Amino acid sequence: MNLIDRIKKMPLGIKIACSTAAVALIVAVVVVAALSRNGFIATTMRLLRVEGTVTIEDSKGGIKPVIDNIRFQSGDALSTGSDGLASVGLDDTKIITLPNDSRAEFTKQGKHLELKLTKGAVFFNVTEKLQPDETFEIKTSTMTAGIRGTSGIVYYDEESNRDALIVTDGSVVVTATNPDTGETKYAEVKGGERIQVFLYSDRKEDTVQFYLDEITEEDLSDFTLEMLVENDELLNRVCEYTGWDKEKLKSFVNDVSSGKVTGQVITLTPTPTATVTPTPSTSPTPTVTVTPTPSPTDNPNVSPTPVPDPDPEATSTPTPTITVTPTPTATATPTATPTATPTPATYKGHSIKEGCEPTEVWGLEFDGILRYVCYDADSDKYYGYASGSDSWFEVGKLGDNRGYQYLDRDSFYYLADEEEYEYDYEYLFEDEPYEDDNGVRNISIRCYYTEDEECVYEGLVNGEWVQLDFFSSSSGYYIDYQYYIKGEDTLYYSYSEENPEYTAPHIEEPEVKSGCSKTSFWGEKYNGNMIYICVDSSNNSYGYVNDGWVLLDTNSGIEMPDGVVYAIAGTDDIYFVHSWGVATSD
Repeated sequence: MNLIDRIKKMPLGIKIACSTAAVALIVAVVVVAALSRNGFIATTMRLLRVEGTVTIEDSKGGIKPVIDNIRFQSGDALSTGSDGLASVGLDDTKIITLPNDSRAEFTKQGKHLELKLTKGAVFFNVTEKLQPDETFEIKTSTMTAGIRGTSGIVYYDEESNRDALIVTDGSVVVTATNPDTGETKYAEVKGGERIQVFLYSDRKEDTVQFYLDEITEEDLSDFTLEMLVENDELLNRVCEYTGWDKEKLKSFVNDVSSGKVTGQVITLTPTPTATVTPTPSTSPTPTVTVTPTPSPTDNPNVSPTPVPDPDPEATSTPTPTITVTPTPTATATPTATPTATPTPATYKGHSIKEGCEPTEVWGLEFDGILRYVCYDADSDKYYGYASGSDSWFEVGKLGDNRGYQYLDRDSFYYLADEEEYEYDYEYLFEDEPYEDDNGVRNISIRCYYTEDEECVYEGLVNGEWVQLDFFSSSSGYYIDYQYYIKGEDTLYYSYSEENPEYTAPHIEEPEVKSGCSKTSFWGEKYNGNMIYICVDSSNNSYGYVNDGWVLLDTNSGIEMPDGVVYAIAGTDDIYFVHSWGVATSD
């Protein structure tokens, strides 16, 4: 009996149950696929592994629970105790691991990811190269490592006070800035190399120097070895790139775990410990005096007795007595100090501003000119280069990747096809009459919201929508609103309205001024204040303020046929305005 015949003979209830299970399975597969396509998994930072004492702090210093798969937010910090270890998946292709006694802070803004190492070390493994508009940086107190798709370890040695980086495959661009002189230099570090940063404050030039040397398997710390050996894919990748021996690396880890070696060989000395394997005298091998060459000595049978002199003179130790002088005087330039050349100098055939990463606008045409835009994460600024121009200049980014705008004038540097972007505009004013020094005109203001829920204001000028800057200020009872054309001092529209949250200072009802009688405006409210007006037998009006009674002028300087204006005499400051039929009195 085939499968179809068996299904036909099943009871109806079982058929329904099987169908439901099949549909549920299909839906689950579709959901997982959709989430993967939308980058849901890829954009989430999660805790993957915990050993020993681990602490997670939020951006306000509060402690978060350490539970499997807990999600990290931008601003969180991760710390490990003396027995701790923790791994975080920054997304599907980036994993970092902190060994014991380490601390790192996480910052994520869109596709820009930064990890600040404030203590200890961090091992990083990035399995895929980053996209052009994506950045991942690991920062210490003296250097920034721009990670593009590689593995390695950034660490700090408290004894020598040096930041260092070892790259185990791929390459990393290191930026170092001297805070005292402001000098910045760049260097490229490749798999199998280590770099250290030296900063000098006693000179004006070359205040930033790098010490770059090649390393072997023996130079790796126990923690780095464990990170490599426990991940077969990573181990194969590293050995293929560096030429290191896979079995040798594994044997090192076995020796450490069995107690044969003490480990922690991250030598931070600036001397190039290239041949630090002199292995102290393994009983003088029959070398120097192999055959009794006719030495004209009295005793010709000086046969090779291999020990008499355990100090085989300077021949057996070709090591230049590694004098541990971590402070490299002017000689600390073993490698020709890399200048700005090793920076990612070009991208798709065009040069890049130093410290910048290319954006989605690279070699795109706008108004007949090729445009290039890059992003500087350190300053959080965008820079543009137009074909034919002399240099890079700062540009402003429009919301939702619509393009970029010149900062010094009301025109676009690059504008994407508007058909690609559909916004839900909210109109604040539409054809609103407005009078200013230039006469009466109709204004229209609309706004759309970015992904960050920020409102971008636009105003209609000569048939074109331009971006506006919005400002508001409170003068107590009123709130004043102003809209300026972005990048200019031109006021586009302004208006005022009552401040609903304004509370007038309480004024106790005063005694009536001697010789006066209350008017109908006694106890009126104006501009949020209580108004008390009285009049004497000579028809002089007085108003009460905090300092006492003051003389008022009626209709002072203002013609108001349908009401009355009271101003403080001698100053023309308005005390009270009343339009007949609008204000009420007791």
